[in-house]
Amino acid sequence: MTNNVKTVELYLESQKYTNKEVIENIEKAVNEFPEKDVKVNIQINEWGVYEIKLEYLDRRRRRGRTK
Repeated sequence: MTNNVKTVELYLESQKYTNKEVIENIEKAVNEFPEKDVKVNIQINEWGVYEIKLEYLDRRRRRGRTK
């Protein structure tokens, strides 16, 4: 059985975007695929850029593994 995870990475400048704008961008990306569960990881790298990683998981497949 293969692990069916799709990943999207966003890069935003911390000096250009406020925390509110970063959260709004994440919410837009999450809402693009409402049938998927999303795992979000946010960090700021050494150049002051937000690195946002979104991992989309299939809900049906995820529920099947937890049984």
